[in-house]
Amino acid sequence: MAEGFWKFARQIFKRNQGILILYMSSINFAVFLSAAYFAPYLLRSLEFSYTTYTLVISGVALTKFMTSPFWGEVCDLLGSRRVLRWTGFLIPFSTVPWIFTGDPIALFMSQCFSGFLWAGYELATFNFLLDATQPSERARITSYSNMFNSTAALLGAITGVILVHNGPEIYHQYGFIFAVTSFVRMAALMIFTPKLKEVRVISPVRTRDVLIKASGFKSAVGLTSRLVVLNGRKASFMALPKRINPLKWKMRKGERRTGTGS
Repeated sequence: MAEGFWKFARQIFKRNQGILILYMSSINFAVFLSAAYFAPYLLRSLEFSYTTYTLVISGVALTKFMTSPFWGEVCDLLGSRRVLRWTGFLIPFSTVPWIFTGDPIALFMSQCFSGFLWAGYELATFNFLLDATQPSERARITSYSNMFNSTAALLGAITGVILVHNGPEIYHQYGFIFAVTSFVRMAALMIFTPKLKEVRVISPVRTRDVLIKASGFKSAVGLTSRLVVLNGRKASFMALPKRINPLKWKMRKGERRTGTGS
C-alpha cells in the first residue's frame, strides 16, 4: 500500500486523476482557511440571532438539494471538465459579499449562489474521478484522494488561524481571510484545470441549448415540465438536436411519441 502511494505521488502531475486530486485538495485548503469564521462573523461581529444565522447558513444546503438534477444533466451533456471550469471560476466570487456586507438578505443570496455552484462542482469532481480511473483502481485512488483532501483541510485550518490573528483587517476582523480564500480558489483554478483532459466522449452541442434543456425553459413556451408521466411510465427528452424542441420526447420501446401542452 505504501509503495503504491509513493509511486502514485511521484507520477501525480502526469496522471489525469492526479491533477484532479491536486485541484480538489487546493480547493479544500482554501475552503478550510475560512470555514471556521463564518459562524463567529455572523453571531459575534454582526450579532445575528440564532434564527437569522440558521436561515442564512441554510441557503447552501437548500440550493444544492434543488439544483443537483440540473447539474446532472449538464455534466452528461457537456462533460465534467467544462462544469469544473465554470463552477471553479465562479466559486471564488461566492465569498466576496462576506467581505463588504452584513445584510442578512444579501448573505442569504450569496449562500444560495454558493450552494448552486458547489452542487455542480461536487458532482463534476465525483464524475470526473470515476471516469478517469479504471474500476480496478477506484478504491485505491479514492483513498489517496481522501488522504490528500484531509491533509489539505488540516493545513488550511492551521493557516487560517495564523492569518486571522496576524493578518490585517479589511472592512472587519474576518475580511482578510475571506479575501485570501477567494484568491487561493482562483489560483487553484488557473493552475490545475487547464491540465485536465475530458475523458467522456461528448457530443458537440451549444452550451446555451444545454442550459435551456437542463433547466426546462424555452423562451417561446415558458417554463416546461422536465418530466412527463404517461400511463404510469416516465418519458424523457430526446437526444439534444441543434435546436431544442421540448415538445418532443423519446418514449420507451413500443410507445408512441407525444407532446406536452404549453
